[in-house]
Amino acid sequence: MLKWTQDESRVAEYLKLYYIDVTHQKIADALGITRNASVSYAARKNLPPRRLRVVRADKKPYVRPSRAKPKVPLPNATSSTQPTPAVSAVFKPPPERHLPTSNPVKIWELQFHHCRWPLGDPSATMDYCGAPRTEGPYCSEHHKLSRRAP
Repeated sequence: MLKWTQDESRVAEYLKLYYIDVTHQKIADALGITRNASVSYAARKNLPPRRLRVVRADKKPYVRPSRAKPKVPLPNATSSTQPTPAVSAVFKPPPERHLPTSNPVKIWELQFHHCRWPLGDPSATMDYCGAPRTEGPYCSEHHKLSRRAP
């Protein structure tokens, strides 16, 4: 019994279906072989890859959701009887913290006992806090900052 790849008429049928862009599954059904046999034959013979575009009638094309924020209607000035709060009542800046940055060190000067909290712009030569470590890689103040919710 011959393999299907040794039968010239079946190979000719395979190539005819392959070059008119029939899917491997349909080729396999027509020749009575498996889909994997169809795919591997094309790979072994270095047949050119095909760019099949299967369009399903039952599926809609994917539309990317918009990243724009939903527009919230502004309250009407005539319908609102409450005065608008002052800006200072809405936003209170956090209290100033005096962080231990009195002795910043460069990366090549860091030792095991130094705080590793980065200071300044990372594109330039960055300094690190350098205060004595107490909890993990940071001093106590920077440890609190690292655990703070955004």
